[in-house]
Amino acid sequence: MSGPAPTTRSPSGPVRAGESDDGVEPVVIDTTRPELVVSCVALVAHPDDERYQPLFGSSVRTPVFGVEVPVLAHELAEPDKGTGIAMICTFGDTTDVTWWRELDLPTRAAMTRDGRFTTDTPQWLSSAEARDAYSRIAGKSPGGAQAQMVEMLRDSGELIGDPRPLQHAVKFFEKGDKPLEIVTSRQWYIRNGGRSEDLKAKLIARGDELAWHPSFMQHRYSNWVDGLNGDWLVSRQRYFGVPIPVWYHLDADGNPDHDNPITPDEASLPIDPQADCPPGFTPEQRGRHEVSWVTPTSWTRGRRPR
Repeated sequence: MSGPAPTTRSPSGPVRAGESDDGVEPVVIDTTRPELVVSCVALVAHPDDERYQPLFGSSVRTPVFGVEVPVLAHELAEPDKGTGIAMICTFGDTTDVTWWRELDLPTRAAMTRDGRFTTDTPQWLSSAEARDAYSRIAGKSPGGAQAQMVEMLRDSGELIGDPRPLQHAVKFFEKGDKPLEIVTSRQWYIRNGGRSEDLKAKLIARGDELAWHPSFMQHRYSNWVDGLNGDWLVSRQRYFGVPIPVWYHLDADGNPDHDNPITPDEASLPIDPQADCPPGFTPEQRGRHEVSWVTPTSWTRGRRPR
């Protein structure tokens, strides 16, 4: 990936985030991503921001879709940016990922791997009005969905003023002309103590049982374990990685069916998923991409990433 590179996007804002449940005046948010309102899981402001301290712990309803979301505090919120309060959408940018993880928020992924909004109505949209509104952005690219969302906000009276141009830095993929979007995907992890103090202590204790040569490497190991902040991703998106002997059937759209994994018996191991066929499949079947396997790459064999 290259970047960040500057681009121009039209923010919708400010946008009314809906009235809070206790009847307080609507919260106003300035955003460059109005199309992601549908995947909003919370609002966040700085804990020291006196404007929003009375709202912490309460909830509001999102514009157009009417989904109830909490108002939370986090130090990464910037009081001097926009209106000082931001919507957390899973996922608009990497800060959303941090908030989602540290605030233990739900995942509401509306963007698919082809860079478009899913054609299936998200299950968290319970009302007929919300489902009808979503039908106007279903299957669209972010740009098309953004234009539709601005019109819906204008029609509902929840758009304050007119959209204005803004130039800011966003990440592009190499040699691409579109900004990157964060999508969810199934990955394989090994617990390494990064999210468990108990496991971290056990790993350091195991290190104390070893005879280290040279001896200073024990201190280096302990520092490494103590600094872990996430589980070990073994199916990471890189050319050189760890092949895992697990395959999945593909559905009609070419997406892996994670509920029905294909695994070899222990007597067949070791297997190189990039070279060997899954159990019960011939090379010809594999060549027609009827199966997908867990590899260091994120796309199905025969399909290039977009």
